[in-house]
Amino acid sequence: MANHAKTLEEVFETDPIPGLLAQQEEAVAPFEERVLETSKRISSVLKNNPEKAEQFYEIDFFGSDDGPQRLAELLDIPVEVMEEFKTLTIQATLAMNRVMDYDGLEQEWLELLPDTSIREVDQDSFDMQSITKPVVVFFSATWCAPCKLRKPSLARLSMFFDKADIYFTEDEDLAAQEGVHAWPTLVAYWPSGSKIVSRIPTEAREIWDTLNKLVSLGQTFQGEGELICTDTECRIEPL
Repeated sequence: MANHAKTLEEVFETDPIPGLLAQQEEAVAPFEERVLETSKRISSVLKNNPEKAEQFYEIDFFGSDDGPQRLAELLDIPVEVMEEFKTLTIQATLAMNRVMDYDGLEQEWLELLPDTSIREVDQDSFDMQSITKPVVVFFSATWCAPCKLRKPSLARLSMFFDKADIYFTEDEDLAAQEGVHAWPTLVAYWPSGSKIVSRIPTEAREIWDTLNKLVSLGQTFQGEGELICTDTECRIEPL
């Protein structure tokens, strides 16, 4: 049964993610560099060629034998690179699954969700034109292991967060519509029409800080931007 923290500090203190991440890092070390390199390459191509996004989502990369060939042609990346990416990603996933109980994390999320105010949306119900306060959308995907890692923490934190409404979606058509090409991603929307994208950290305290920075820094920002944080500061850079 999912643990319902009574205080925000309890959420931070009982966060199991740091320990799990240490075990995961050791498990995926042999694959991480090459997988990350190709992931960034794919994201860069999609960001610079948004018209390719729809075709990208239609390709069953892992479930079909010709997935690497089709993606290689679409993204103009050598097929050898895509075949290696598929093999290494599968090997890394198996290594992570031996450490992470993703099914358990998903079940924990489902048990916590009814006690939160998080609203699940899809392309049909998504409407940012009529909002009256900031909305932060957690873009996830059913196949996304890093998303499952963050879901329970997000659910617990949402019980203490009142600066914005929190939405959740696994609709990849909506993600494509909103220009989201990497998961998980946070996108904050304002009644003014402003929109700010952010990566979502893994640990509960860092997720909490990111939610607050998105809202506090976004209040005076106009247009579309990205939350960028360094060791010394956080700022919103226009897109």
